[in-house]
Parts: sequence; C-alpha cells; structure tokens
Amino acid sequence: MRKILFSCALVLILSGCKTSVSQAPHIPAQNAEPLQKYTRSEVELANSPEKCWAVIRDGVYDLTSYINRHPGGPQAILSLCGKDGTTAFEGQHGADAGPERELQKLKIGTLQP
Repeated sequence: MRKILFSCALVLILSGCKTSVSQAPHIPAQNAEPLQKYTRSEVELANSPEKCWAVIRDGVYDLTSYINRHPGGPQAILSLCGKDGTTAFEGQHGADAGPERELQKLKIGTLQP
C-alpha cells in the first residue's frame, strides 16, 4: 500500500499537479485508534490559555499549543477557546489548504451529537 501511495505522490510531484485538501483522498492511518467523543460541556470547560479546545465542523481540537504560534497572533486563537469556532475559522481561512492541514494536526476527537 505504501509503495502505491509513494508512486502516486511521485507522479503528482513530477507532473506539477496541485491538489487541495478537499481533493485529496482520505487514507486512514493503519492501526489508528478511534477518535474520542466529547460533549459540548467538556469543550466549554477548556476555555483558557492553559487548556484551549474548540469545535470546528463537529471536530474537537486542542489549540493550546498553537496559541503562540498562530501567524495572526494569540488573540485569534484565544477567542475560540471553549467555543464553536467554525464560522471564525471558515470566515478567515475559507478553503485554504495550509490552515486546514495545521488544524488537522490538533484534532483530538469529535463532538457528541
């Protein structure tokens, strides 16, 4: 499987083809554990610089480590702590693949319905 993925990636690189996050196929990691499910109340409690979680499109993200690394400054992240940040994130970043990749690195779970 990895050999096939490497070959496909090499073809894309050599052909100069660009793809966005929404166009890229989702390939689950082998032996990946299922994501934790969190309640809205649990996310609301993580509302400080010491523990900053946010909901974006029903995913739960631990933004704590990103507060001081955000290119727009810490306040952009601090304003999302304990809240649903979907509108703010999409309004600021739209479909930009870079912020989407950074966000996915911080995903800790999903929001319980």
